Amino acid sequence: MFAEFDGTNYWDAVRAASPASNIGVSDQELDHTLHTVGNFADVKSPYTIGYSRRVAGPVEEGARACSISHDDITAIRWT
Repeated sequence: MFAEFDGTNYWDAVRAASPASNIGVSDQELDHTLHTVGNFADVKSPYTIGYSRRVAGPVEEGARACSISHDDITAIRWT
């Protein structure tokens, strides 16, 4: 019964079926979205409010001090 699904890449099938599959976001929009997700994660406790931003800043500064490329610094910040 399920033989027709063998070898199917379901993620690609879902993306292809999605009407928004061709919509992309700019780096600035992604940056804003990830900041928002970090802020939301921080509200789990009054002790963690702002933690994500407080950690991201020094990490980014450290990456710059190590002469890491701009693209890699961006990837580090998003991680």
